[in-house]
Amino acid sequence: MILVKPVSHSELSQVYKIAARSFKEPTTPHYFRVIHALSGSYFLVALRKESQAVVGYVVGVKTKGMCHIASIAVEPAARRHRVGSMLLQSLTYLCSSEGVSEFFLEVNYKNYAAQLFYLKNGFSPLFMIKDYYGEGRHAIVMAGVYLNDVSSLAYKLKEWYESIEHTFMKVQLPRVRREDEDHGTYRFHAS
Repeated sequence: MILVKPVSHSELSQVYKIAARSFKEPTTPHYFRVIHALSGSYFLVALRKESQAVVGYVVGVKTKGMCHIASIAVEPAARRHRVGSMLLQSLTYLCSSEGVSEFFLEVNYKNYAAQLFYLKNGFSPLFMIKDYYGEGRHAIVMAGVYLNDVSSLAYKLKEWYESIEHTFMKVQLPRVRREDEDHGTYRFHAS
């Protein structure tokens, strides 16, 4: 059984280890200490109830009345067991209960598995930011809106990113086609 709760300072080392196993270029332990201070109650972990081991985390940072999902990762052995979805749903519920209903994140434009995960969890691709992760490594900005209109969020986000001087690219996003209605499977198709 999985329990989702706010992270404690003592769990940050487990969070860092999950990030190190999940990302090619993980952040530093210092990043997680700083983001813990900035995120307040929007830094959640998923624990195995029986062992109290951290198996995933999500970090949201409130900015301009929106929630920026700064990082999310799940232990490789715990993937495909809805842990990531539980974390996202818990964060969106927490934020929504505090009046925040607009969520956004960045995902590597080549990380199709993550893009599909976000699509299945109600996020939509809005635009791409050139070189966000470094030269030639672009990000797709995706947004999820609860109780509001996604088009108004798209304009807000574009203004926000422009204010921090990122270059926007027009991009042909891969089309997603639902393959199997009964099992909820999707497949990316080149346009």
